[in-house]
Amino acid sequence: MCIEAQHRLAFERLYGKGSFPCKAKVPKELKKACYRQGIWSSEEGAWTPDVLLMIMEKGGILTQRVPNNIQLAIDGFFWLERNAAFGKLEFMRLLYAYGPLLSTLWTDDGYAQTFGDRVYRGLQKDPDSGDHHCVVCFAYRVDSRTNELYVRIMDNCADDGPIRWVLFDVFDSFYVPLIKNPIEPHELRRKKKKKEHSIIAYASNYFSTLKKNIVGWAVGREIRRYYYPPKQRNVVLC
Repeated sequence: MCIEAQHRLAFERLYGKGSFPCKAKVPKELKKACYRQGIWSSEEGAWTPDVLLMIMEKGGILTQRVPNNIQLAIDGFFWLERNAAFGKLEFMRLLYAYGPLLSTLWTDDGYAQTFGDRVYRGLQKDPDSGDHHCVVCFAYRVDSRTNELYVRIMDNCADDGPIRWVLFDVFDSFYVPLIKNPIEPHELRRKKKKKEHSIIAYASNYFSTLKKNIVGWAVGREIRRYYYPPKQRNVVLC
């Protein structure tokens, strides 16, 4: 949902509101790839940067639009930890400038019961009893009485979320996927079937795809090498 939203914003900034027709598929193939690589398991979940790196290596998230098999790629990502240097104001600026972003938090049984206007306020018991969870942040509001910042999030357990309010102080990390170039309009047009394909056209398409995959792999390698903090497990895929 986060990567689809990032592509939607990038595309509609250029071509107008409502012009982006693509919707991301349920990432079944990504889930399988993460499982095969030991990145994700149903018991322990996955670490968010590992999943983002896998998305880069796979060339992006597939969409439901056919027959073009459009992929919503990311060119990298960056993340920030909630601390004295990155607080409420910095978060609001980040969300306003970059749109929806991923975030992680610890949850307990009270989290699943947070609906409507109720606000999840974090673990009520021993932190060791909680689960590390990844969600999408897309809006916020400030309580004028308490000056608390509430973040509107979309969960990843169903197509519709669910959507909840979470106290900003509960989050620990924020991840922003980077979109260098939006999808080109010609990619959205239905491709005409051709009876014959020249060897040159086939080779050109093959090497173009190979180049994109190599670039994605190289960028992912550099991120692993220079920007890789100690691992934490959190549930990204349901």
